[in-house]
Amino acid sequence: MEPLGNLVLDFSRSAVVRKSLARDKRNHTLFASLGTIAGALLIVLAVWNGANVADFVFIGVGVLLLLFVVSSADALIGFDVMNPGLRVFEFGLALPWRNRKTAAKGAENVVLFSEISEIQVLGGKQGPNLVVAWKEKRRPRTFLIESKWIPDRQAILQALQGRVAVRER
Repeated sequence: MEPLGNLVLDFSRSAVVRKSLARDKRNHTLFASLGTIAGALLIVLAVWNGANVADFVFIGVGVLLLLFVVSSADALIGFDVMNPGLRVFEFGLALPWRNRKTAAKGAENVVLFSEISEIQVLGGKQGPNLVVAWKEKRRPRTFLIESKWIPDRQAILQALQGRVAVRER
């Protein structure tokens, strides 16, 4: 038995979730590759014949593009461990994403059901989205769990039933 209780529902191994994550990873890789080429070309072509004042715009855009590439490449490092998938335990919801520090510790990004005021299930074209309303001292905070993490609407509703207030919209 884990500190969060027994595992009730695990979407982390779902083929639909894995396919969506593979597509996200491929997009990050593609952007990093093409962005590196484009940024390097912008900078090289701007200084090819010597840099003048007008070329600094292209150099700035190239450097900015390379910064976005570094961010995308950084997201690829540890991509699989930082996107474990949605899991429902007896006492909490393990969110489908976590930061690098939490992933290195092997810990879950968890919201306990006692901290959640309600979960709204929104119907979408690709599937259900969950809006989690989190109790805080000052005001409630909400965040969205996208449909790519939830391949089966009925399974998530059944797993949350009796654990937290669920409202369908």
